[in-house]
Amino acid sequence: MHRLGLEYHTPHVIPRKLNVEKQKAFTESYGKLLKSLPDSEAVVFVGAVHPTHVARPAGRWASRQEKLAIEQTGGRQRINIHGAIDLETGQTRMIDVLTIDAASRSVPHPELVEGLESIEALYPLLPLIHEALLVATACSTPPEGRARWTLKLLAGAMVKLTGYDGQSRETVRRRLAENELKPWRKDMWCIPQIDGNYVARMEDVLGLYAGKPDPKRPVVCFDESPTQLIGEVRQPIPAAPGQLERYDCEYRRNGTVNLFVFLDAHRP
Repeated sequence: MHRLGLEYHTPHVIPRKLNVEKQKAFTESYGKLLKSLPDSEAVVFVGAVHPTHVARPAGRWASRQEKLAIEQTGGRQRINIHGAIDLETGQTRMIDVLTIDAASRSVPHPELVEGLESIEALYPLLPLIHEALLVATACSTPPEGRARWTLKLLAGAMVKLTGYDGQSRETVRRRLAENELKPWRKDMWCIPQIDGNYVARMEDVLGLYAGKPDPKRPVVCFDESPTQLIGEVRQPIPAAPGQLERYDCEYRRNGTVNLFVFLDAHRP
């Protein structure tokens, strides 16, 4: 073969050219980012590929002047994969999708949404942490100059606390409803000043309630409440099938009275 001017060629695989300086800068910034992340955040690397079965380069006898080149071929229909990996924990997520194109990466494509939901499943505690932050914020003192928290204020506060690009008021409303929170409402309550005297008086009262009933010494509780007497200016419209009773918004003031209520603790 050598006398015929032939020699055995093996194609060389040329690696991609990488920028070492950019790699070093990225590694340093990635390390700084990991150190500054709160417990409620994580870094995930996401990519999309479409691997195929390709022809492998092999050697053959050819002329010294002949340059060998082969065209890539697929041994099967190509597949499309969205994948993500957390380098700190090694957790991965991969899904097989129909297409990988500009549309699947730039708009809320169903396959992209599926991939993001799959990544979110890796971190089940993140939504809980964010919900706990929302609850704690809603139960705290509102910002200076504000009398109460509103959905808009809470949404803005969550953006600052979590680093989200945005937070809808509807999402905040649902989370508050799930936790039975209405921060824009207040309830008047008797807040006692608990000290030794208060506890002693409380024990005296509870002792009376817990004692054995004595017909000669009944335990009677009473309270009073001022009540406003109101009269109708116009006759109300009685209720009917499919309609509630209706009364006019205008009323007549007939003074006030004090209402006293007495209750036997042992014969409620």
